[in-house]
Amino acid sequence: MKLVAVGRVRDRSFAASCDDYTRRIGRYGPFETFVVKEARGEPRARAQTIEGERLLGKLPRGCRTVVLDEHGRDLTTMQLSQLLDARHRDLRFVIGGAWGLSDAVKARADDTIRLSSMTLPHELARVVLLEQLYRAWTIIRREPYHNP
Repeated sequence: MKLVAVGRVRDRSFAASCDDYTRRIGRYGPFETFVVKEARGEPRARAQTIEGERLLGKLPRGCRTVVLDEHGRDLTTMQLSQLLDARHRDLRFVIGGAWGLSDAVKARADDTIRLSSMTLPHELARVVLLEQLYRAWTIIRREPYHNP
């Protein structure tokens, strides 16, 4: 399982949370985060295109790609755990940058989900996704972290 995201986490508290959940997720199997460079200073459409090309470079053929987008479908944590438990060989979650994802990245997606009906800053979205991935693994392993 991998996370592919635009830009590094600059806020120290978000970075610490990301590191903590990444470490926790790593107890359940290999987990990597790939970060692609932001297209700073570019107009919105151009930034999406540049970042999209960089993201696509981290999505090889054969990987199952789940993008996070405000127009994606809602999943409960239990449904997310079922997605993880399906044992996809190479599952990649994709979070865009401040301007969101390009149409090319959205077209590459095998599934599109959203974390909230509200718009989240991409750094916070990363923390929320990582926490939910950790929570989903504790459900799969029947560990006491998740309290439905």
